Amino acid sequence: MDRWISKAVMVGSCLLLAAAICIISWAEQNRDLATGGHVDEGIALPIIMYHHTLKNTPEALGKFTISPSEFESDLDYLQHRGYQTIVVQDLLDYYDRGKPLPPKPVMITFDDGYESGYAYIYPILKQRKEKIVLSVIGTLADEYSGLKNQSLNYSYATWEQLREMSDSGVVEVQNHSYQLHDNEGIGVSKHSFESKEDYQKRLMEDLDKNKQRIVDFVGKEPTAFTFPFGSVNQTARDTIWKMGYRVTLGCEEGVNWITQDEQESIRNLRRYNRPSGISSEAFFSRFLPEE
Repeated sequence: MDRWISKAVMVGSCLLLAAAICIISWAEQNRDLATGGHVDEGIALPIIMYHHTLKNTPEALGKFTISPSEFESDLDYLQHRGYQTIVVQDLLDYYDRGKPLPPKPVMITFDDGYESGYAYIYPILKQRKEKIVLSVIGTLADEYSGLKNQSLNYSYATWEQLREMSDSGVVEVQNHSYQLHDNEGIGVSKHSFESKEDYQKRLMEDLDKNKQRIVDFVGKEPTAFTFPFGSVNQTARDTIWKMGYRVTLGCEEGVNWITQDEQESIRNLRRYNRPSGISSEAFFSRFLPEE
């Protein structure tokens, strides 16, 4: 009797094991179909952060201001090593639809929306057929859209210029807040006197205002939010994600690892700030693998 029971247990265990194998095999086959015949293992994505660009003013160059020639040198360095520029929409197409990313993607971002980007960077992009993500501050685009006799030393792109760059296909306009840069230098951080509800309401109103400005004047809805000053906290993250911004850009340094099956991989993207005064090789050798 004991022998019969042992044999029955063994047969039952085998059947359970076979069923489990079938289930795993079925799941893997379906995953293969969803990912084009292979399991997605992810891809490294370095992101470079630029701000201002000035020409023939070496005394103004520094941590957040580079020359057009330095930017061209950076593009040369990346192109010669096989890197291809992508924008936020490419990430979303990869994540949502499995559209392949280039083998060696790189994202180039410009923050704030200086008019120098329109004067110097935009022509370079068109000539080289490269793409950037431009995160604009709405209140400054509003202000400089109504001014004349501006100086590239300090002026910001107008909504008309932003629309032109966006329509060209080489510039993707994203949200950098409407006026949170005026928030005592703390960006999206909460004031000590605010309740959590008032804080979230203020964030939502600001981002919505800039989003509507971009929709009205540029004609496209932003899909990413770039944190002012890189200031980040969990309440701000949760609020911004709930608003539909699936991609967020910060200032923490590091190479990102993007996978098609992990939402977190396209959130809180890290970036390397590009200062003036060092060669492209010296800058990129800090985080790009040697050839």
